[in-house]
Amino acid sequence: MGLLPTCLLLGAPRAGTTALHHWLGSHPDVCVARPKETHFFGAHFNRGLGHYQQFFAHHRDEPAVVDCTPSNLALPYVPERIAKTLPDVSLVAVLREPVQQAHSSWWKIYSMGADRRSFAAAVEQELRDEQLSDAEVEARWLGMLAATDGGRPVTHSLYLDSGYYLDSLTRYAEVFGPEQLHVFLHDDLRRDPAGLTSAIASVLGVDATRAPDRTPPHVNEASGRLTSAVRRATRRLPDGARRTLDRAARRVDRTKPPRLDPGLARALATHFARRNRGLSDFIGRDVSAWESSADAQS
Repeated sequence: MGLLPTCLLLGAPRAGTTALHHWLGSHPDVCVARPKETHFFGAHFNRGLGHYQQFFAHHRDEPAVVDCTPSNLALPYVPERIAKTLPDVSLVAVLREPVQQAHSSWWKIYSMGADRRSFAAAVEQELRDEQLSDAEVEARWLGMLAATDGGRPVTHSLYLDSGYYLDSLTRYAEVFGPEQLHVFLHDDLRRDPAGLTSAIASVLGVDATRAPDRTPPHVNEASGRLTSAVRRATRRLPDGARRTLDRAARRVDRTKPPRLDPGLARALATHFARRNRGLSDFIGRDVSAWESSADAQS
């Protein structure tokens, strides 16, 4: 068997995984997937391991190999696929307050032109269709990926699903056992970034101090329609040219997300609190403040 990851940075989406991916990529003992999100387990599992290994073709004997695909955390059919392929892999999750996380996920897709609905309309649809089979979730996820790649706009999304952390983590713990699962918070990245990178380096079995910097760079991954089009058009260009064009497009696209309606924020905070009841005990971190944070963020 060829090269495969030793660690998966599972997500959550919009929880700092891009910054951590950049930091890990700068570490001399870590090989990260190129591009960042392989979507192998969520969308391309039928293509086989040969396809997956292409994301790590640049490997140069680094002892740690990392795939950072944030959608892996929430997709219910993914843990079993990972277990069949990487039974001994280390699993890292970074959780963000779920209302912020869902709104930011919507804004990323909306600003790309891939979802033309308001956040309220998307939430209404998701709450109405909450009980989905694994096959239905997979179909929706494939539709969202196709939309971000220039396909038909999203009409059925999964923004709330990615914040049902207790469900997601329980699935992984049941398949792998809790000792393989390591959970951190987005607040760790904001308040003690060097502590977070040290902890993740420990999971990987590498020395955090060998990285050029102890803290991840500030990365704003949000992209608009021009950025999305440029990224699709420049995939085959050299890395340097691709990054230059990407930066130029993001400068043009730079916009701020709309203010989240306070009433909707409070309703969603209550909804997530019900779905995540018991999460604090499960991860050994107190996240009870999330339910009251909606007022501050709206």
